[in-house]
Amino acid sequence: MKALNTVSSAQTTIAPIGIKQVVGIVPVTKKASGNSLETTMENHAKAYNKITKAAGKSLVTFKDIGDTLLLIRKDFESDKLFGQHIATTPLVTISRRDRADMQWLASSWELILEFKKESDYKGNSVQYLRSKVNAALKAQEVDTEEEENEGTGEAGTDIVPKTLDIVQLTEKVLSLAEANSISTKALIMALQASLKA
Repeated sequence: MKALNTVSSAQTTIAPIGIKQVVGIVPVTKKASGNSLETTMENHAKAYNKITKAAGKSLVTFKDIGDTLLLIRKDFESDKLFGQHIATTPLVTISRRDRADMQWLASSWELILEFKKESDYKGNSVQYLRSKVNAALKAQEVDTEEEENEGTGEAGTDIVPKTLDIVQLTEKVLSLAEANSISTKALIMALQASLKA
């Protein structure tokens, strides 16, 4: 516990002049003239850039390991059998979660590079990338579905007689209204007006 406190204090206290201070994992040397806030921020920015660059290299390495894992995975019918096999290899040191992340990186690499370029995201968090890339894919699917649902002819001319229950009919009517840019409220008002007529 004492060692933990030492590390914590090394990160937060200012070291004597000329002694290296550990900031995160990158040592920052304090100059004899003293550090102004501006100099400290510059040092932190440099440290962050070093860490980010190293993390970027790690991301590529994780992707390469993921390629190997995907190659091995093809030989197994289930994740369970794959996991049992990995347990007999030197790759047993990689946690199941990290293996999943590595495989995702390998299988989604082109999408990740495209996302990072389009969003100008410089970070390398696999969880962040996974959530944002998956969200972008989901949004793209929704856009594609909306395009497919857009009508090309006159509304109501291609109705095929079918037996639908009330829920299916409601869903169909709502999707038609949405495809024709009619709000649910406007649809309800039109239905009520047609009942009064």
